Amino acid sequence: MLKIIKSISNLHLLTILLFLAACQPKNKATETKEIRVTDTIEVCHTFSIDSAALSIQQVLSAQLEGWNKGSVDSFMMGYWNSESLKFITKNGIKFGYQTVSDNYKKSYPNKEAMGELMFDNLAFTSLTDRNDIINVTGKWHVKHHGEMSEGLFSLIFKYTDNDWKIIIDHTW
Repeated sequence: MLKIIKSISNLHLLTILLFLAACQPKNKATETKEIRVTDTIEVCHTFSIDSAALSIQQVLSAQLEGWNKGSVDSFMMGYWNSESLKFITKNGIKFGYQTVSDNYKKSYPNKEAMGELMFDNLAFTSLTDRNDIINVTGKWHVKHHGEMSEGLFSLIFKYTDNDWKIIIDHTW
């Protein structure tokens, strides 16, 4: 009986030693795994197409108001402030919020040059099941010195940073 107890004690001792060895810090050379935590968390939102369209119409109205007051900065508030913003015209593709803003300011240096902007024939199409990315197509009109210029646009809006922003603008 004493021999059995002694062998169980040796077994326990061996188990404890193995456990302690496993808990020791690893060699620094083999410990290279790094865990990074981002400082932003993407929250998924789901919208009805009607509520998305209403919110986007408010963004477009604010853009019109800013434009018609002669403020490119106010107009740009509807755009995603990112280097990934894409602006497509017959003249090519431009990337980045600052690039788009600078181009608007160069082309329209003051209220008189901007004229009066209007949108019509707006159509809203969801591109996701959650309705958090919306394609808006429509027609733009600019009244300038009694003359009317017009064209078409296709905008991709995304719900980001708790607001609807244009992430791709295709205007011609």
